[in-house]
Amino acid sequence: MADLLDKFARKKGHPLRPEAWRIVRCGYKIAKPKWCSSEDYSEIQRYTRRATIYNRTEAISWLQRQKSLESLGQSIEEIRLLNNIHETVKDENVRKLLLEGLKIPCVMFPLQDAFTSFYINILSIFHQKVFPEFSVMQQSDVSESDYGGYAIHPSMQAVIFGLEKSIHYHVGEIILSSKSIIEVGHLEMSGGYAHKDLPRSTWDGCCKLPIGNSYMLEEIGERFREASTETFSKLSVFSIHTYANRIELWRMHVPSCGVLQYERTHKTVVPICFEEERKCFFDFVIVLWDLRCWLLEVAEVIYKLQEEHNDSDTNVSNLSGILPSHPFTPQKEKHKKGITATYADSDPVSFLRDSIKSW
Repeated sequence: MADLLDKFARKKGHPLRPEAWRIVRCGYKIAKPKWCSSEDYSEIQRYTRRATIYNRTEAISWLQRQKSLESLGQSIEEIRLLNNIHETVKDENVRKLLLEGLKIPCVMFPLQDAFTSFYINILSIFHQKVFPEFSVMQQSDVSESDYGGYAIHPSMQAVIFGLEKSIHYHVGEIILSSKSIIEVGHLEMSGGYAHKDLPRSTWDGCCKLPIGNSYMLEEIGERFREASTETFSKLSVFSIHTYANRIELWRMHVPSCGVLQYERTHKTVVPICFEEERKCFFDFVIVLWDLRCWLLEVAEVIYKLQEEHNDSDTNVSNLSGILPSHPFTPQKEKHKKGITATYADSDPVSFLRDSIKSW
Protein backbone atom coordinates (compact mmCIF):
# COMPACT_ATOMS: atom_id res chain seq x y z
CA MET A 1 0.00 0.00 0.00
CA ALA A 2 2.76 2.46 0.94
CA ASP A 3 4.63 1.65 -2.27
CA LEU A 4 1.52 2.25 -4.39
CA LEU A 5 0.88 5.57 -2.66
CA ASP A 6 4.49 6.61 -3.25
CA LYS A 7 4.24 5.71 -6.92
CA PHE A 8 1.08 7.71 -7.55
CA ALA A 9 2.24 10.60 -5.34
CA ARG A 10 5.05 11.19 -7.83
CA LYS A 11 2.64 11.46 -10.75
CA LYS A 12 1.54 14.85 -12.01
CA GLY A 13 -1.61 16.16 -10.33
CA HIS A 14 -3.01 18.48 -7.71
CA PRO A 15 -0.59 18.71 -4.72
CA LEU A 16 -3.43 18.24 -2.22
CA ARG A 17 -4.81 15.02 -3.66
CA PRO A 18 -4.89 12.28 -0.97
CA GLU A 19 -2.09 10.09 -2.31
CA ALA A 20 0.33 13.04 -2.27
CA TRP A 21 -0.12 13.09 1.51
CA ARG A 22 -0.10 9.27 1.76
CA ILE A 23 -3.79 9.29 2.69
CA VAL A 24 -6.14 6.47 1.75
CA ARG A 25 -9.60 8.03 1.49
CA CYS A 26 -12.32 5.43 2.01
CA GLY A 27 -15.47 4.59 3.93
CA TYR A 28 -19.19 5.14 3.47
CA LYS A 29 -20.02 5.90 -0.20
CA ILE A 30 -16.45 6.87 -1.06
CA ALA A 31 -15.43 5.74 -4.54
CA LYS A 32 -12.32 3.66 -5.16
CA PRO A 33 -9.20 5.77 -5.77
CA LYS A 34 -7.63 5.30 -9.20
CA TRP A 35 -4.32 4.03 -7.81
CA CYS A 36 -5.94 1.14 -5.90
CA SER A 37 -7.21 -2.13 -7.34
CA SER A 38 -10.82 -3.15 -6.79
CA GLU A 39 -9.73 -6.18 -4.78
CA ASP A 40 -7.47 -4.14 -2.47
CA TYR A 41 -10.11 -1.45 -2.01
CA SER A 42 -12.76 -4.02 -1.12
CA GLU A 43 -10.42 -5.34 1.56
CA ILE A 44 -9.87 -1.80 2.91
CA GLN A 45 -13.60 -1.11 2.94
CA ARG A 46 -14.24 -4.37 4.73
CA TYR A 47 -12.53 -3.08 7.87
CA THR A 48 -13.76 0.52 7.90
CA ARG A 49 -16.04 1.56 10.74
CA ARG A 50 -19.75 2.10 10.28
CA ALA A 51 -22.71 3.12 12.41
CA THR A 52 -22.96 0.88 15.47
CA ILE A 53 -26.74 1.10 16.05
CA TYR A 54 -29.45 0.22 13.58
CA ASN A 55 -32.55 -0.70 15.56
CA ARG A 56 -34.87 1.69 17.35
CA THR A 57 -35.90 0.91 20.91
CA GLU A 58 -39.58 0.92 21.77
CA ALA A 59 -39.26 4.30 23.48
CA ILE A 60 -37.61 5.85 20.41
CA SER A 61 -40.23 4.40 18.07
CA TRP A 62 -42.97 5.76 20.31
CA LEU A 63 -41.45 9.25 20.23
CA GLN A 64 -41.10 9.16 16.46
CA ARG A 65 -44.77 8.34 16.11
CA GLN A 66 -45.84 11.61 17.76
CA LYS A 67 -47.80 13.74 15.33
CA SER A 68 -46.98 17.23 16.58
CA LEU A 69 -44.37 19.18 18.51
CA GLU A 70 -46.84 19.58 21.34
CA SER A 71 -47.37 15.84 21.71
CA LEU A 72 -43.62 15.26 21.32
CA GLY A 73 -42.88 17.67 24.18
CA GLN A 74 -45.49 16.02 26.36
CA SER A 75 -44.07 12.58 25.60
CA ILE A 76 -40.53 13.67 26.51
CA GLU A 77 -41.78 15.03 29.84
CA GLU A 78 -43.74 11.82 30.50
CA ILE A 79 -40.62 9.74 29.93
CA ARG A 80 -38.62 11.91 32.32
CA LEU A 81 -41.36 11.75 34.94
CA LEU A 82 -41.66 7.98 34.70
CA ASN A 83 -37.93 7.51 35.05
CA ASN A 84 -37.84 9.82 38.05
CA ILE A 85 -40.58 7.72 39.61
CA HIS A 86 -38.63 4.55 38.89
CA GLU A 87 -35.48 5.98 40.46
CA THR A 88 -37.08 7.51 43.55
CA VAL A 89 -40.04 5.20 44.36
CA LYS A 90 -38.67 1.82 45.35
CA ASP A 91 -41.93 0.16 46.41
CA GLU A 92 -43.30 -1.57 43.31
CA ASN A 93 -46.94 -1.40 44.45
CA VAL A 94 -46.70 2.33 45.15
CA ARG A 95 -45.02 2.84 41.79
CA LYS A 96 -47.80 0.95 40.04
CA LEU A 97 -50.48 3.05 41.73
CA LEU A 98 -48.69 6.25 40.71
CA LEU A 99 -48.51 5.18 37.10
CA GLU A 100 -52.18 4.20 37.05
CA GLY A 101 -53.12 7.55 38.56
CA LEU A 102 -51.07 9.48 35.99
CA LYS A 103 -52.59 7.47 33.13
CA ILE A 104 -49.30 7.47 31.24
CA PRO A 105 -48.47 4.55 28.91
CA CYS A 106 -45.48 2.74 30.40
CA VAL A 107 -44.80 -0.07 27.98
CA MET A 108 -41.19 1.01 27.47
CA PHE A 109 -40.23 2.27 30.90
CA PRO A 110 -37.97 2.60 32.71
CA LEU A 111 -35.22 3.41 30.21
CA GLN A 112 -32.51 0.78 30.46
CA ASP A 113 -29.99 1.65 27.79
CA ALA A 114 -27.67 4.65 27.57
CA PHE A 115 -28.35 5.28 23.87
CA THR A 116 -32.09 5.87 24.40
CA SER A 117 -31.34 8.33 27.19
CA PHE A 118 -28.85 10.10 24.91
CA TYR A 119 -31.38 10.15 22.06
CA ILE A 120 -34.01 11.77 24.30
CA ASN A 121 -31.47 14.37 25.45
CA ILE A 122 -30.63 15.40 21.86
CA LEU A 123 -34.32 15.30 20.90
CA SER A 124 -35.13 17.60 23.83
CA ILE A 125 -32.48 20.10 22.66
CA PHE A 126 -33.91 20.18 19.14
CA HIS A 127 -37.47 20.31 20.45
CA GLN A 128 -36.59 23.50 22.33
CA LYS A 129 -34.08 25.19 20.00
CA VAL A 130 -34.56 23.93 16.44
CA PHE A 131 -38.03 22.51 15.70
CA PRO A 132 -40.34 25.33 16.96
CA GLU A 133 -41.85 27.58 14.30
CA PHE A 134 -40.38 30.68 15.97
CA SER A 135 -36.83 29.26 16.02
CA VAL A 136 -34.12 31.02 14.01
CA MET A 137 -33.50 27.63 12.40
CA GLN A 138 -36.88 27.87 10.66
CA GLN A 139 -35.92 31.01 8.74
CA SER A 140 -35.10 30.85 5.06
CA ASP A 141 -31.43 31.91 5.30
CA VAL A 142 -29.79 30.55 8.46
CA SER A 143 -26.29 31.94 9.05
CA GLU A 144 -23.35 29.78 10.08
CA SER A 145 -23.24 31.37 13.55
CA ASP A 146 -26.95 30.70 14.15
CA TYR A 147 -26.69 27.17 12.77
CA GLY A 148 -23.81 26.48 15.12
CA GLY A 149 -25.39 28.19 18.12
CA TYR A 150 -28.80 26.54 17.86
CA ALA A 151 -28.07 23.06 16.49
CA ILE A 152 -24.44 21.98 16.11
CA HIS A 153 -22.62 23.29 19.19
CA PRO A 154 -25.37 22.20 21.66
CA SER A 155 -25.23 18.73 20.06
CA MET A 156 -21.45 18.59 20.43
CA GLN A 157 -21.72 19.69 24.06
CA ALA A 158 -24.17 16.84 24.63
CA VAL A 159 -21.63 14.42 23.11
CA ILE A 160 -19.09 15.13 25.86
CA PHE A 161 -21.61 15.66 28.71
CA GLY A 162 -20.49 13.56 31.68
CA LEU A 163 -17.03 13.06 30.18
CA GLU A 164 -15.65 16.45 31.21
CA LYS A 165 -13.01 14.95 33.49
CA SER A 166 -11.13 13.83 30.40
CA ILE A 167 -12.73 15.39 27.30
CA HIS A 168 -13.77 18.97 26.55
CA TYR A 169 -15.43 20.65 23.61
CA HIS A 170 -14.19 24.09 22.66
CA VAL A 171 -16.07 25.53 19.70
CA GLY A 172 -14.62 23.69 16.73
CA GLU A 173 -12.24 21.48 18.72
CA ILE A 174 -12.46 18.29 20.78
CA ILE A 175 -9.82 18.41 23.47
CA LEU A 176 -8.52 15.55 25.57
CA SER A 177 -7.39 16.78 28.97
CA SER A 178 -4.22 15.16 30.19
CA LYS A 179 -1.30 16.88 31.88
CA SER A 180 -1.42 19.08 28.79
CA ILE A 181 -3.98 19.73 26.07
CA ILE A 182 -4.23 17.17 23.27
CA GLU A 183 -6.48 17.80 20.29
CA VAL A 184 -8.21 14.67 19.02
CA GLY A 185 -10.90 16.08 16.77
CA HIS A 186 -12.25 19.17 15.11
CA LEU A 187 -15.42 20.53 13.56
CA GLU A 188 -15.63 22.45 10.32
CA MET A 189 -18.87 24.22 9.38
CA SER A 190 -18.89 25.17 5.71
CA GLY A 191 -21.52 27.86 5.83
CA GLY A 192 -25.02 28.22 7.22
CA TYR A 193 -27.78 25.65 7.07
CA ALA A 194 -28.63 24.67 3.48
CA HIS A 195 -25.99 27.05 2.08
CA LYS A 196 -24.42 25.58 -1.05
CA ASP A 197 -20.84 26.36 -2.00
CA LEU A 198 -19.17 23.35 -3.61
CA PRO A 199 -15.61 24.75 -3.87
CA ARG A 200 -15.68 25.77 -0.21
CA SER A 201 -17.11 22.48 1.01
CA THR A 202 -14.61 20.51 -1.04
CA TRP A 203 -11.68 22.54 0.31
CA ASP A 204 -12.87 22.05 3.89
CA GLY A 205 -13.86 18.42 3.62
CA CYS A 206 -11.17 17.09 1.32
CA CYS A 207 -8.15 19.23 2.27
CA LYS A 208 -8.45 21.20 5.50
CA LEU A 209 -9.95 18.46 7.65
CA PRO A 210 -7.85 15.43 6.63
CA ILE A 211 -4.58 17.37 6.60
CA GLY A 212 -5.53 18.82 9.98
CA ASN A 213 -6.09 15.30 11.28
CA SER A 214 -2.67 14.24 10.01
CA TYR A 215 -1.08 17.07 11.98
CA MET A 216 -2.98 15.92 15.10
CA LEU A 217 -1.53 12.43 14.79
CA GLU A 218 1.93 13.89 14.25
CA GLU A 219 1.66 16.05 17.37
CA ILE A 220 0.52 13.11 19.49
CA GLY A 221 3.35 10.97 18.10
CA GLU A 222 5.90 13.65 18.94
CA ARG A 223 4.54 14.04 22.45
CA PHE A 224 4.61 10.31 23.24
CA ARG A 225 7.53 9.33 21.00
CA GLU A 226 8.73 6.54 23.32
CA ALA A 227 5.37 4.74 23.33
CA SER A 228 4.89 1.53 21.33
CA THR A 229 3.85 1.40 17.69
CA GLU A 230 1.25 -1.21 18.63
CA THR A 231 -0.58 1.21 20.92
CA PHE A 232 -0.19 4.12 18.48
CA SER A 233 -1.80 2.04 15.73
CA LYS A 234 -4.97 1.91 17.84
CA LEU A 235 -5.24 5.71 17.96
CA SER A 236 -7.87 7.60 15.97
CA VAL A 237 -8.61 11.29 15.53
CA PHE A 238 -11.85 12.68 14.13
CA SER A 239 -13.37 15.32 11.88
CA ILE A 240 -16.97 16.51 11.88
CA HIS A 241 -18.02 18.36 8.74
CA THR A 242 -21.30 20.21 8.18
CA TYR A 243 -22.23 21.56 4.76
CA ALA A 244 -25.56 22.30 3.07
CA ASN A 245 -27.99 20.31 5.25
CA ARG A 246 -25.57 17.42 5.89
CA ILE A 247 -23.21 16.26 8.60
CA GLU A 248 -20.34 13.79 8.16
CA LEU A 249 -18.10 12.04 10.67
CA TRP A 250 -14.59 11.04 9.54
CA ARG A 251 -11.91 9.03 11.33
CA MET A 252 -8.16 9.02 10.65
CA HIS A 253 -5.73 6.39 11.90
CA VAL A 254 -2.51 4.63 10.89
CA PRO A 255 -3.27 1.16 9.48
CA SER A 256 0.36 0.52 8.49
CA CYS A 257 3.69 2.31 8.57
CA GLY A 258 3.74 5.38 6.34
CA VAL A 259 0.01 5.25 5.50
CA LEU A 260 -2.89 7.33 6.82
CA GLN A 261 -6.42 6.00 6.46
CA TYR A 262 -9.18 8.64 6.36
CA GLU A 263 -12.56 6.98 6.42
CA ARG A 264 -16.04 8.42 6.37
CA THR A 265 -18.06 6.52 8.95
CA HIS A 266 -21.34 8.47 8.83
CA LYS A 267 -23.20 10.83 6.55
CA THR A 268 -26.74 12.05 7.16
CA VAL A 269 -29.10 15.03 7.16
CA VAL A 270 -29.19 17.49 10.05
CA PRO A 271 -32.97 17.56 10.67
CA ILE A 272 -34.67 20.87 11.42
CA CYS A 273 -38.31 19.81 10.92
CA PHE A 274 -39.62 17.04 13.19
CA GLU A 275 -42.72 16.23 11.18
CA GLU A 276 -40.86 15.79 7.88
CA GLU A 277 -37.48 14.53 9.06
CA ARG A 278 -38.23 12.37 12.09
CA LYS A 279 -36.59 9.34 10.49
CA CYS A 280 -33.41 11.32 9.73
CA PHE A 281 -33.19 12.35 13.38
CA PHE A 282 -32.38 8.80 14.44
CA ASP A 283 -29.41 8.67 12.04
CA PHE A 284 -28.27 12.12 13.19
CA VAL A 285 -28.18 11.00 16.83
CA ILE A 286 -26.21 7.87 15.88
CA VAL A 287 -23.47 10.11 14.44
CA LEU A 288 -23.18 11.89 17.79
CA TRP A 289 -23.44 8.69 19.83
CA ASP A 290 -20.75 6.85 17.91
CA LEU A 291 -18.46 9.87 18.19
CA ARG A 292 -19.00 9.86 21.96
CA CYS A 293 -18.20 6.14 22.26
CA TRP A 294 -15.11 6.40 20.03
CA LEU A 295 -13.80 9.41 21.97
CA LEU A 296 -13.85 7.27 25.10
CA GLU A 297 -11.75 4.69 23.25
CA VAL A 298 -9.33 7.43 22.17
CA ALA A 299 -8.97 8.65 25.75
CA GLU A 300 -7.93 5.15 26.84
CA VAL A 301 -5.38 4.88 24.02
CA ILE A 302 -3.90 8.31 24.83
CA TYR A 303 -3.51 7.38 28.49
CA LYS A 304 -1.81 4.14 27.45
CA LEU A 305 0.58 6.06 25.16
CA GLN A 306 1.35 8.46 27.98
CA GLU A 307 2.00 5.59 30.37
CA GLU A 308 4.34 3.81 27.96
CA HIS A 309 6.20 7.03 27.18
CA ASN A 310 6.66 7.90 30.85
CA ASP A 311 7.82 4.36 31.74
CA SER A 312 10.45 4.31 28.98
CA ASP A 313 14.01 5.35 29.82
CA THR A 314 15.58 4.80 26.39
CA ASN A 315 15.11 8.39 25.16
CA VAL A 316 14.67 6.90 21.68
CA SER A 317 11.61 7.40 19.52
CA ASN A 318 9.75 4.17 18.79
CA LEU A 319 7.39 5.99 16.42
CA SER A 320 9.96 7.35 14.00
CA GLY A 321 8.82 6.68 10.43
CA ILE A 322 5.36 5.42 11.33
CA LEU A 323 3.77 8.61 9.99
CA PRO A 324 4.37 9.90 6.45
CA SER A 325 6.18 13.21 6.17
CA HIS A 326 4.24 16.28 5.02
CA PRO A 327 5.24 17.20 1.46
CA PHE A 328 4.71 20.95 2.09
CA THR A 329 2.62 23.44 4.08
CA PRO A 330 -0.69 24.00 2.25
CA GLN A 331 -1.86 27.54 1.50
CA LYS A 332 -5.48 28.11 0.68
CA GLU A 333 -5.17 30.85 -1.94
CA LYS A 334 -2.36 29.00 -3.70
CA HIS A 335 -3.76 25.47 -3.64
CA LYS A 336 -7.54 25.83 -3.60
CA LYS A 337 -7.80 26.13 -7.39
CA GLY A 338 -8.71 22.84 -8.99
CA ILE A 339 -9.76 21.10 -5.76
CA THR A 340 -13.36 20.53 -6.86
CA ALA A 341 -12.30 18.76 -10.04
CA THR A 342 -9.74 16.66 -8.15
CA TYR A 343 -12.34 15.24 -5.78
CA ALA A 344 -15.36 15.14 -8.06
CA ASP A 345 -15.37 11.33 -8.24
CA SER A 346 -15.25 10.72 -4.47
CA ASP A 347 -18.96 10.27 -3.98
CA PRO A 348 -20.68 9.88 -7.36
CA VAL A 349 -24.15 9.43 -5.91
CA SER A 350 -24.42 12.57 -3.83
CA PHE A 351 -21.15 14.52 -3.67
CA LEU A 352 -21.99 16.85 -6.55
CA ARG A 353 -25.46 17.48 -5.21
CA ASP A 354 -24.32 18.36 -1.68
CA SER A 355 -22.26 21.46 -1.22
CA ILE A 356 -20.37 23.15 1.31
CA LYS A 357 -15.03 27.98 6.28
CA SER A 358 -12.34 29.64 5.02
CA TRP A 359 -8.86 28.85 6.22
